[in-house]
Amino acid sequence: MGIENRGLRSFLLVETVPLTVLAVSPLKRNRISSISDLRGATVGVISPGSSLHIQLSYMLKRAGVDPQEVSAVGLGSNAARLAALESGKVDAAVLSDPGATLLRRRHPDILFLSDTRTPEGTRKALGSDAYSGCVLAATEKWLREHPNDARALTAGMLKAMRWIRETPPEQVTVRIPRQYRTEDDSVYADCVRSLFPALSPDGIMPPHLPQLAKDVLSTFDEKVRSASLDLRKTYTNEYISRS
Repeated sequence: MGIENRGLRSFLLVETVPLTVLAVSPLKRNRISSISDLRGATVGVISPGSSLHIQLSYMLKRAGVDPQEVSAVGLGSNAARLAALESGKVDAAVLSDPGATLLRRRHPDILFLSDTRTPEGTRKALGSDAYSGCVLAATEKWLREHPNDARALTAGMLKAMRWIRETPPEQVTVRIPRQYRTEDDSVYADCVRSLFPALSPDGIMPPHLPQLAKDVLSTFDEKVRSASLDLRKTYTNEYISRS
């Protein structure tokens, strides 16, 4: 968002949804069935103040729950959050893939209080079909001094995104280095399949998404809430080829 004079500007929208789930521990289903039931609960996130924590705070506030009434604990990796969830050490946790897909495999009846891997799920969680889940960003200085590099980066990313959408998930999976995927390739193929609807078709940032990002951040960060921002300066579409 360019806060604190960082001068950062996004120049390619990569993912149009956050690609996370808010899952209830299989051992806590008897008392948690909605986001409003998380009052007094312990929820696992990557770390306090992380993007997952911030999105959790926004969802809680939309459900009428003060985020201060929920204990968000930093657990690090997906694997650690998944283990804490399955053991009941936390009441719920925010997961991304492959953790979310693996959890559903292990527990077919698992309850997801939110699932922002689709536009429909994002609307239920955040009130909008889209959200700037992932972007390419650089300083304004770098963009001014390296316009051709910025155009090359956007062109390369869009080509890769098109290839992912047009290629069977199993073929995408085998191109990913083994150390970055799960032991069971079918799990990762399901993750790739979930990625398809999240990839931006053209990389263009719609003008309303920076405002939503500010609203979400404002729930957690007083500096963002009180800052006077020209949101038009937080992004640019000028390095994306329209041909």
